[in-house]
Amino acid sequence: YHNLHNRITVEELAEIASLSPSYLGKLFKKEVGINVSEYILKKRVETAENMLRFTDDSCTEISEYLCFSSESHMVKAFKKYTGYTVFEYINRYRSLKAIDFLSDGYSVTETAELCGFGDVSYFTQSFKKHIGKSPSQYKTEDHI
Repeated sequence: YHNLHNRITVEELAEIASLSPSYLGKLFKKEVGINVSEYILKKRVETAENMLRFTDDSCTEISEYLCFSSESHMVKAFKKYTGYTVFEYINRYRSLKAIDFLSDGYSVTETAELCGFGDVSYFTQSFKKHIGKSPSQYKTEDHI
């Protein structure tokens, strides 16, 4: 994870390991099950997930920081490995985070704001999509 913000090539890794690029590639795939480039891409997506959850960085900033070839490349890779678009992922995470605020007694309006939703009705829609019930139903049915 320490070098994901740098451009990494199989050739550079092979040189560091004193192996030929083709041998490193074969060895890596045998041991890890995927090729080096795929592994690096997967780790970049995992890091992007964390950055989306714990920073306010934009998709563009994250894609540049993690050395994706473009923002659209990051978006496609993100969807491939997580099953979600970046936008869906953020809304799903915020909806899951909302459960804690609702459980702590915050109102639906307060929870929406705390979770980064600017619009309560949009928050309610997103929450229902990801949790299966509206925030009000969640509070009522789970006796919060």
